[in-house]
Amino acid sequence: MEELHIKWSQENNLVYLHIKEEKFYFEAPNGYNIHEVDEDIKELALFHLLWYMGFFEKEGSYEQPSYIHKNITKPISGKNIGLSFSNGCDSAATLLCLPPEKTIPIYCCRDFSKDSSIKTINKIKQLRDNKNIVIQAQNYNYNALKFMKKANIHNLQIINNDFELIRPYMMDNVSYGFKTGIGYGAILILLSKFFDIGYITFGAISESVFLGTGHRFIDVIDKHRSGESLIIRWKRIYKAYGFDFFYALGGCSEIITSNIIKNSIFKNTACSCNIKILSDKNYCGDCMKCFRNFGMNGQMIPYNNNWGWVLYKFPLKMATSTIYACQKGTYTNEFIEQYMHLDMSYLERYYGPYLEKEDDNIIALVPDDFRDYIKNKLKEYGIEPMNENDIKNLKNCGDYYDNDKYNNLNIKTIGDVKLLLSNNK
Repeated sequence: MEELHIKWSQENNLVYLHIKEEKFYFEAPNGYNIHEVDEDIKELALFHLLWYMGFFEKEGSYEQPSYIHKNITKPISGKNIGLSFSNGCDSAATLLCLPPEKTIPIYCCRDFSKDSSIKTINKIKQLRDNKNIVIQAQNYNYNALKFMKKANIHNLQIINNDFELIRPYMMDNVSYGFKTGIGYGAILILLSKFFDIGYITFGAISESVFLGTGHRFIDVIDKHRSGESLIIRWKRIYKAYGFDFFYALGGCSEIITSNIIKNSIFKNTACSCNIKILSDKNYCGDCMKCFRNFGMNGQMIPYNNNWGWVLYKFPLKMATSTIYACQKGTYTNEFIEQYMHLDMSYLERYYGPYLEKEDDNIIALVPDDFRDYIKNKLKEYGIEPMNENDIKNLKNCGDYYDNDKYNNLNIKTIGDVKLLLSNNK
């Protein structure tokens, strides 16, 4: 990484990561000093930001930071939980199921308005011929900032930053953002000593943890599976540097998180919509997330091809929760109709193994220190673990949602759906 000329600097609350000729920033809390952060912590943060760009030595086929290669494992470095917070339903439900006195929700606020950010964007355009890099970052954060202020969330930290410009600066043909959502962990790691954070969690749920994109079961906690799961790999990496990485609601479906929010203090402030909402309502009523959220409660929003065309496409994204919403809201089409007879009620219960202790066969997805607390919170919200039949249905969901025989319409684009609908008139 010597060719990157990496260094850290700080001007008042602005912390800069220098890479080559450009610098990227995050706005730190009062009293924070980047020069008090250990070098190994900085390396772990850099691994999140530069992951799969070819700057880290590989272990087999996968890039790994230095402590993995050196077989180093440090003890847990802090007592608190850092939650990468978005104010979406899954993220807010996760916050509600963690001990408030030990949880620091951190919202990484995309802000490209600084002079250094504008300079970097212009450099990206020059280097990468990427004319689409300028975005309305203010609109992206609009809903979250508005509703988080209304919610008055305990311990909430809002960290302005432009770290999402690093990938397009370093690579051709990529837009702003991180390779995966875990990239947001970089800022939590850099703030860990300041907030005494030893545990880092995200608002991911079973559809993204155990079901890929919601259409086939993947046993990510199985120690004996063929090939180490990404989750097990990340847990190894975090433990090497003195952290534990986990998904507090990783075995809970979108139906569960929606029900938690519906019965909580965040029912009018948690918002999963990316469309800018000008009213006081915490939903837009015109996106795929609203389709699922309303459908789960037996209501339907007006169909719009701009988002609804994916309801005709195989494999169906977020298939399990989408079909549950279609059944409850009584929506169907020529593709969806194939799934309307399925029993999806198992999504109302959580996948029990995700909250079990580590043994010879599975890793502990949730740390011992917080397992009972999360179990009790789920019970408080009336959510029980799956029974044997539920688990069987969950594990077999790919028989329907990942089986090509259900690809009856062969839809690939929104244009295909428009043609289908016009022919059906």
